[in-house]
Amino acid sequence: MATPAAPPPLPARYADPLMGPDLPTEGAPAHSPGGPGPPGAPAPPPARIGPYHILGVLGEGGFGIVYLAERREPIVQRVALKVIKPGMDSRVIIARFEQERQALAVIDHPNVARVFDAGATPEGRPYFVMELVQGEPITDYCDKGRLSLRQRLELFLPVCEAVQHAHTKGLIHRDLKPGNILVEVRQAGPVPKVIDFGVAKAISRTMTEKTIFTEHGQLIGTPEYMSPEQAEMGATDVDTRTDVYSLGVVLYELLTGLLPFDPVELRSRGFAAIQRVIREEDPPTPSKRLTTVADEKAAGIARARHAEREGLARQLRRELEWIPLKAIRKDRTARYRSPIELADDIRNYLAQRPLIAGPESAWYRARKTVRKHRALAIGAAAVSAAVLIGGITSAWFAVREARQRRLVSEALAAASLERDVARAVSDFLSADLLGSPDPELDGPGVRVVTVLDRAARTLDSRFPAQPEIAARLAASLGNAYLSVGRPDAAVPLLRRAGDALRPLPGAADATRETELRLGEALWRTAAADEAERLLREQVASLTRARTPDDPVLLNAKNQLAGALKHAGKFDEARGLYEDVLARRTRTLGAAHVDTLVTRYNIALIPLERGKALQRAGDAAAAKAAWEDSLTQMGAARDATAAALSPEHPVTLPMDSEYGSLLNRLGRLDEAAPVYERTLERMRRVLGPHHFRTLETGVNLGRLHQKRGDPASLRLAAALYEQALQGYRDESGPDSEGAVFVTGRLAEACEALGETTRALWLLTRAHGELAAAGADRQRLATLAGLVAGVMERSGDSAGAAEWRAKAAPPAPPQ
Repeated sequence: MATPAAPPPLPARYADPLMGPDLPTEGAPAHSPGGPGPPGAPAPPPARIGPYHILGVLGEGGFGIVYLAERREPIVQRVALKVIKPGMDSRVIIARFEQERQALAVIDHPNVARVFDAGATPEGRPYFVMELVQGEPITDYCDKGRLSLRQRLELFLPVCEAVQHAHTKGLIHRDLKPGNILVEVRQAGPVPKVIDFGVAKAISRTMTEKTIFTEHGQLIGTPEYMSPEQAEMGATDVDTRTDVYSLGVVLYELLTGLLPFDPVELRSRGFAAIQRVIREEDPPTPSKRLTTVADEKAAGIARARHAEREGLARQLRRELEWIPLKAIRKDRTARYRSPIELADDIRNYLAQRPLIAGPESAWYRARKTVRKHRALAIGAAAVSAAVLIGGITSAWFAVREARQRRLVSEALAAASLERDVARAVSDFLSADLLGSPDPELDGPGVRVVTVLDRAARTLDSRFPAQPEIAARLAASLGNAYLSVGRPDAAVPLLRRAGDALRPLPGAADATRETELRLGEALWRTAAADEAERLLREQVASLTRARTPDDPVLLNAKNQLAGALKHAGKFDEARGLYEDVLARRTRTLGAAHVDTLVTRYNIALIPLERGKALQRAGDAAAAKAAWEDSLTQMGAARDATAAALSPEHPVTLPMDSEYGSLLNRLGRLDEAAPVYERTLERMRRVLGPHHFRTLETGVNLGRLHQKRGDPASLRLAAALYEQALQGYRDESGPDSEGAVFVTGRLAEACEALGETTRALWLLTRAHGELAAAGADRQRLATLAGLVAGVMERSGDSAGAAEWRAKAAPPAPPQ
């Protein structure tokens, strides 16, 4: 048999917490008669235990030793082998050890270390063999990787699920702490593993025939993470909520880098004082806890979370800190009822839903609902308005034509709205649109696009004999898609609505409105030629029928100018925009929002011209065009901020585009603060997952990536990760935004030397796109990126395999 390879370096702190409590315990024998010596005395490890060859010591705790072991037949497998220490084989310790062995044997969860085997040494000391978890404590992993708060929360979720699984098997861990939650890095990403059920307690049944005694005065667990009832030393029965408490402390530490109570001060006290603190003293809030440490330490904690000190405290304040504080309440009836409820509230926070830990006020829950579903609320309002005011009939258009000389109610009465039609539309709004999210199928953070997709798919079946209603609803859903930055989804709905409305009597205005929106959606999806043809027809028709200053005509001209701009017809586009600007300034005033938007559109013309010149290789002319655009954009932005406000939704994209122009011109030090200010405002005003917020975050990341130094690359990676999560949440992992940001994040990771992470990101994206049936070109692009990373890392064979996937398909014979 070949000599086995030398064992790998032992994982740092692998088994520090694997065995027993961190405090000295009473009742354990100091020495067994006839044993090899007092516990702790150095002794060479055995060469073999059962069929396992011992390769080294991974760690030891209060009553056990963990060895790195290898089984060589029938297959080679490295494992962690846990055996009771010589001299520690008292009845109580052996009973406790057997309980751990039995406990782990019934658990089958990907985030809990698995048990492979069990037995006894020739001396009669029991052992069991478990999965070798080559990881590091979850807090160390997060800090070394500088994970953001969101990433930490997401990594913590499977830990809660693992503990919940143990609870369903009748087990309580009773010693949850970072050292018992190790994170392994695998090809698919980081995997947390809960280890050490050595002090687990059976909830509903006896796990071994021997009785386990918790002797008076013996502290089982780790005091910093111990629940008040566990600290009572048997005065109160311990149930699953003790693990909820410990999880809350771990979460507190993940968020703040600090424990609720200072460990040095806590452990300097006697047992009685420790018990009193745990039972009676309320911990400070996480945001306040940060203020209790030196500025330098607090700044280091914030840097490990990709934040500044004040920014970290601001993120923790209020909602986020409510979660760990609820988990660690003294009264266990006031905590989360289970680890899965704790996980659910973390998901609520990530999805911007009302928290279980939040106040019960109606105002809080209403505010959270609107903030989370801002775009959906806009879309629903658009649908409601279009349907109830004019979508079913032409009431809205009749009011417009009459210049609002009649009330909406009179127009609706004139249209003779039928009750059954109104009921059908009401049912669609409540059931198909607003009532469609299913928490069991969609989870607590259902995307707006998911809801719109589901509603759009029901139109045919819901209104088979009412084409006008279906058409108007399709138009309104198309408008909602445009409002959330999905013109690609809006195009088929608006096209369908226009085709259905065009032949209907009395629907001329509705048709025109729909086709104008279709034109906008088309040029936003790079179909500028088709948009141009459609919008020219609309402008010609309206020019014949309306006065030159008519708002509908001016809007049509504005949309046609947008199509011309995207088609590269810059001079004609500018002429149209300037005509619209002059007429809107005269009729609406210079401070009207429509006038200000037109000024912004004019400032975009030299920006787009500069892009075209750059593609043509004329860098000097491109720079001159961008300087021109910067001047115009600054003036438009300042005028809009003065007329509306610096945080108005119309001002924010102008500010972001101003930063982009500075970035294009290489003025990075000027662009960065503009981006940062705008990004903070967009997150507050538009929401963190709005498409403009995500675009600005990506642009700031590209600026940092352009600088190229390690600190800037880390900032770029953090911004890309936030944007990627936003695109995945809102538009799906196969969306264009998600794929683009994945490529950027992979570039940053590779530049930082994190090749494994880069490959995981790209291969995951490739798999998700393949599963979604994405077109071959996008799949080939991703495959090419994977091959490139592999080539640069020296994996020629892997690169060749992925190059084959990136090759275009062979033409049919």
